[in-house]
Amino acid sequence: MPLSDVELKDLDDLRWIAGAGHSLDPTLLSLLSWAAGQFRSLGKNFVVTSLNRPDGPGKIHDTNPLRAFDCRCNHLTEAERSNFSVRATEAWIYDTDRPDLSVLLHHDVGQGDHFHFQVHPNTIRRG
Repeated sequence: MPLSDVELKDLDDLRWIAGAGHSLDPTLLSLLSWAAGQFRSLGKNFVVTSLNRPDGPGKIHDTNPLRAFDCRCNHLTEAERSNFSVRATEAWIYDTDRPDLSVLLHHDVGQGDHFHFQVHPNTIRRG
């Protein structure tokens, strides 16, 4: 999936990535590409709403390399959101030492319904 299909809500995220010493975790980049492809297969726009967010040292949106991003999902039906969550769990293992955890959380923490994607150093794609 070409990353040209990814829309960014906030160009400050691009400025942060372009800044000295900042990068995306390679596994996160692979997950981002996979997610964009899944949205495209549904005929839906894939909009990343947050990459870097200074939540504080050690928080997942404030790591380097970056290991998390959020995307809009309020334009998906409930069935599409549920199916997407199942596909993410089937396609990715967040941490081989903690198989009960997922690369995808669907939640609203006060800023609207969204998908939160995250990777760990042990994250792998199945198959």
